[in-house]
Amino acid sequence: MHNQTVSIGYEREDGDFHIIATLNNNEEMAEEADWHCAIAAIVSTLQKVTGMNLAVLEREDAPDFVNLDE
Repeated sequence: MHNQTVSIGYEREDGDFHIIATLNNNEEMAEEADWHCAIAAIVSTLQKVTGMNLAVLEREDAPDFVNLDE
Protein backbone atom coordinates (compact mmCIF):
# COMPACT_ATOMS: atom_id res chain seq x y z
CA MET A 1 0.00 0.00 0.00
CA HIS A 2 1.67 3.20 -1.16
CA ASN A 3 -1.02 5.77 -0.50
CA GLN A 4 0.06 9.30 0.27
CA THR A 5 -3.46 10.72 0.62
CA VAL A 6 -6.34 9.02 2.41
CA SER A 7 -9.83 9.77 3.64
CA ILE A 8 -11.16 8.07 6.75
CA GLY A 9 -14.88 7.65 7.20
CA TYR A 10 -17.84 5.36 6.79
CA GLU A 11 -20.45 4.48 4.18
CA ARG A 12 -23.86 5.88 5.06
CA GLU A 13 -27.12 4.03 4.46
CA ASP A 14 -27.71 6.13 1.32
CA GLY A 15 -24.38 4.94 -0.13
CA ASP A 16 -22.47 8.21 0.38
CA PHE A 17 -19.10 8.13 2.11
CA HIS A 18 -19.07 10.36 5.19
CA ILE A 19 -15.55 11.76 5.57
CA ILE A 20 -14.34 12.17 9.14
CA ALA A 21 -10.70 12.97 8.34
CA THR A 22 -8.34 13.41 5.45
CA LEU A 23 -4.60 12.92 5.72
CA ASN A 24 -1.79 13.52 3.29
CA ASN A 25 1.88 12.73 3.15
CA ASN A 26 2.41 14.15 -0.33
CA GLU A 27 5.63 15.86 0.70
CA GLU A 28 6.77 12.59 2.30
CA MET A 29 7.35 14.12 5.73
CA ALA A 30 6.95 10.62 7.18
CA GLU A 31 8.65 7.43 6.06
CA GLU A 32 6.22 4.99 4.45
CA ALA A 33 6.19 2.56 7.40
CA ASP A 34 5.63 5.40 9.88
CA TRP A 35 2.88 6.84 7.67
CA HIS A 36 0.99 3.54 7.70
CA CYS A 37 1.41 3.23 11.48
CA ALA A 38 0.04 6.77 11.90
CA ILE A 39 -3.00 5.97 9.74
CA ALA A 40 -3.67 2.80 11.72
CA ALA A 41 -3.35 4.64 15.05
CA ILE A 42 -5.68 7.43 13.94
CA VAL A 43 -8.28 4.99 12.61
CA SER A 44 -8.09 2.95 15.82
CA THR A 45 -8.57 6.06 17.96
CA LEU A 46 -11.46 7.36 15.84
CA GLN A 47 -13.15 3.95 15.96
CA LYS A 48 -12.90 3.92 19.76
CA VAL A 49 -14.28 7.47 20.01
CA THR A 50 -17.14 6.99 17.54
CA GLY A 51 -17.91 3.31 18.11
CA MET A 52 -18.05 2.92 14.33
CA ASN A 53 -16.29 0.60 11.93
CA LEU A 54 -14.36 3.04 9.73
CA ALA A 55 -12.80 2.61 6.31
CA VAL A 56 -9.65 4.11 4.81
CA LEU A 57 -9.93 5.08 1.16
CA GLU A 58 -7.02 6.16 -1.01
CA ARG A 59 -8.44 9.49 -2.17
CA GLU A 60 -7.51 13.14 -2.38
CA ASP A 61 -10.52 14.97 -0.92
CA ALA A 62 -8.79 18.10 0.38
CA PRO A 63 -6.14 20.43 -1.00
CA ASP A 64 -2.56 20.04 0.23
CA PHE A 65 -2.35 23.74 1.07
CA VAL A 66 -4.73 26.58 1.84
CA ASN A 67 -4.15 30.31 2.03
CA LEU A 68 -5.06 31.38 5.57
CA ASP A 69 -5.37 35.02 4.48
CA GLU A 70 -8.36 34.31 2.24
